[in-house]
Amino acid sequence: GDDVYAPAVEFGLYAAFRAVLRAQTDFQALLQLYTSNCECSFLQHLACTPFRGERRSRAGTGSFSKADGQRFAEFVDSSDDAWELWLAATATLVRVCTDRRVASQRITHTVCHRTSRDSLCGLVCILARREVAEALFASRDGSDADKAFIKARAQRSAKLLKKLLDHLAATSEDEDPGSILEGNVNQLTAQFAYWCQAHRVGVDIDRVVGLRGARKQMYEGLAVPLARATIDKGRILNSSESRAVMAAIRRNF
Repeated sequence: GDDVYAPAVEFGLYAAFRAVLRAQTDFQALLQLYTSNCECSFLQHLACTPFRGERRSRAGTGSFSKADGQRFAEFVDSSDDAWELWLAATATLVRVCTDRRVASQRITHTVCHRTSRDSLCGLVCILARREVAEALFASRDGSDADKAFIKARAQRSAKLLKKLLDHLAATSEDEDPGSILEGNVNQLTAQFAYWCQAHRVGVDIDRVVGLRGARKQMYEGLAVPLARATIDKGRILNSSESRAVMAAIRRNF
């Protein structure tokens, strides 16, 4: 609870989180971890535990459909590199999951794919929260220097998302069954783009990502509506809400 969490933050919890995330951006080290039958992701743990919303569900369920936006916003504000470390660790985990050396080990790949999916869903939950958008895109003091930093960070994030989407577009069905990871990255990219535009950061995320053809059609026709509905709700859509969005998408096609 907060009675434990708040003192931990005062004693450097976020610095410890950043150190762990920095270690998880090392592709070769993470690959070796998974191919050595030691499937462990600190990123997944962070997304699904300290930054999880509704840690005590009022409905009595253990589902995870909401992030603690205030906690994550505080984490983003804890250091200039906090957000980019999180995003880089996410991209590294996805690249490891879709590496042929992991994909060739059925059980290991199943675990890694589930871990990557959970981490991406955690990021979708995080980017549904307005508190997080404020931390990422709203200038603290209105200075030109702060606005320039926010714009440059958004630009770097967009370039990383482009690389990740291009990578996933080239993966096989065995590496990303059902294109689940690609679908999640598409949606979180659309969420990031929405907030960037809403806060007038000055970076056209969709243009930087530069999807073409069928990939662009899927992004605009599927990821964007799902992203907007998720942001409007502030959390992951339930099955009936997702079906309603999908039905609306089909009517528009």
